[in-house]
Amino acid sequence: MTVYTNYTTSAQTTDYATQNALQLYANATYQSAIDKVLSLVGRGRRALATMSKAHTVVNNGAREAVRVPLQAICGSANGGRTHDFDTQFRPMQTRTQDRWLSVAIARQRGRQLPPVELVQVNDSYYIVDGHHRVSVAAAMQDSHIDAVVVVAH
Repeated sequence: MTVYTNYTTSAQTTDYATQNALQLYANATYQSAIDKVLSLVGRGRRALATMSKAHTVVNNGAREAVRVPLQAICGSANGGRTHDFDTQFRPMQTRTQDRWLSVAIARQRGRQLPPVELVQVNDSYYIVDGHHRVSVAAAMQDSHIDAVVVVAH
């Protein structure tokens, strides 16, 4: 099972936001582990997709955030996080735990987080910055996320 290095699980010393974040993380990593087993027997892909290098990113100067459906986000733009999160944006590596929990705790406490940065290719989106924020939003069952979007052709 997952070891929580910097976070205590004692009900007496942990606030509600931290307890809830720990539970979300435990649920997400548990489901990811189940999917890992299923992928070993040929039942689906595990790692995030990477945007094709054949696409040219067009900087349209957009800096205003828009709402993007989480279901439309399908992978990582640069491939750097493809083995940190599964296709459902659940954490697959324990090294992401501290960052993931800090984002989840901030969300639980109502803090406003910056929009993620995405590249749009047709009807799909790839993450440039914000993998943990997307992962936490998925774990919290959000339907959309605020994003700054550039278009690729």
